[in-house]
Amino acid sequence: MLAVDIGNSRVKVADYAPDGSRSFKSSFTLPRRASIDDCAAALKQLYLLYGKTPYIDGAAISSVVPTLTPSFYGALEKHFGVTPLVIGPGVKTGLNIRVENAASVGADIVIGAVGALSEFRPPLLIINMGTATTFTGIDSDAMMIGVSIMPGLLMGLDALAEKASELSPVALGRVKSPFGRNTVEAMNSGAILGAAGAVDGYIDIAAEALLKPGAAAGTAVTAVLTGGCAKFVAPYLKNKAEFRESLCLDGLWRIWKNNQN
Repeated sequence: MLAVDIGNSRVKVADYAPDGSRSFKSSFTLPRRASIDDCAAALKQLYLLYGKTPYIDGAAISSVVPTLTPSFYGALEKHFGVTPLVIGPGVKTGLNIRVENAASVGADIVIGAVGALSEFRPPLLIINMGTATTFTGIDSDAMMIGVSIMPGLLMGLDALAEKASELSPVALGRVKSPFGRNTVEAMNSGAILGAAGAVDGYIDIAAEALLKPGAAAGTAVTAVLTGGCAKFVAPYLKNKAEFRESLCLDGLWRIWKNNQN
């Protein structure tokens, strides 16, 4: 099956075998008004690029970009011959959600939580570092109790370059020192180490909220890190965090599998 995770910055896709192994995983960008044929061409090109036959017997879509959802849905129907499962209200995800309006929880939050719960024992803190950085709390009963959202690492860098006249956009890279010796190094270290500090702080705060009074000795919150910016931040965390690059795609595959009759 083909898993399609449509995010604000990139579209991430993976082709899964029946046992859950991946034949390929990739990502690309498309305009938010891309057509059905635009989306189909992008997907077909990936199969060609990886030397795979574009034959699938199912697909699932997770999307936080409403304008792209029907285009990918139509592409999969018209050009791949499958009717994709779209994550949203009414879809059986297996996730227990305890928030004011469960229908308002983003599809990306849902698939990330399902992916984490399929591999790790709760309580969990799932940190998704994409366009925004989200912190999802899963208590010891495997109940999603809420989410926190902060501006993403790249969003902060872009805003800094936009608002500060003498600063230009920079690409993320390895931090050489906490104190940059030029403007690029200074922005890079500030963004990455600042994000690491925020994540570390939230891990500490979340542990207090997720561990119930009277929890068994030795019970700990497992932090799970994912998202496009996570690989830049992970090496600088003081707290332990499990890095899973394909967490959301794996969760999307699992939901699709659980919905097959």
